[in-house]
Amino acid sequence: MSYLENMGRGATRVRSSIISYLEATLPNLIVVARDNWGLDKYQLPLPGLYAEVEPYALDTYPSVGVNVTSASNFNRSDYTSRLEEKYLVTYNVRVFTWVRTPLDSADVAYKPEYAETVRLRDDMAALIRAAFLISPTLNDPTILWDEDTLSEEYSEVTPVKGDRFVAGVIHDFEIRVDESLSRNTLGEFDTLIIDDVVAYGANQDFIPYVTPEDV
Repeated sequence: MSYLENMGRGATRVRSSIISYLEATLPNLIVVARDNWGLDKYQLPLPGLYAEVEPYALDTYPSVGVNVTSASNFNRSDYTSRLEEKYLVTYNVRVFTWVRTPLDSADVAYKPEYAETVRLRDDMAALIRAAFLISPTLNDPTILWDEDTLSEEYSEVTPVKGDRFVAGVIHDFEIRVDESLSRNTLGEFDTLIIDDVVAYGANQDFIPYVTPEDV
């Protein structure tokens, strides 16, 4: 790993890592769930949008977006081989999932429309939750997420057009991320020589150690 790969990029890297993980993990969980729950690809569709930010306008469903609301606990944990500081930083993350009333191959809404919208939202919520719970690192060795902090918040079901509705769920949790600083190289050396020193008293300066042969 290059020393720049883990350089702290903050929330940008956190959002990218989470979306990349969901893109790689969620489709397979959905396919398995369809078989287990007796649903077709229209009743339980794959997300049409994975966004590294919370979507500003919703025109694709289901959609998944991420928002990082805070960073805290900048605990210095170690140093790199270049003596750059390493930190374990806590981020608070919110993952938004929005669904619309499922439509069949002819774009006809499944009935009852309101109940089907709630069912799809809840199914997607369970699958997003499962995606996070199956990996303590989200497939990234520099990330550790705290499952004890996970919570789900369900939105109201909102009518949008005709007999269609929109509903969402928010997953809120904390993750801890290994990050390091990056410092410019000041120079190189081939040999390092450190003279022997001895200290007299806890509050005194170090003075050169003199052996009997030097007298």
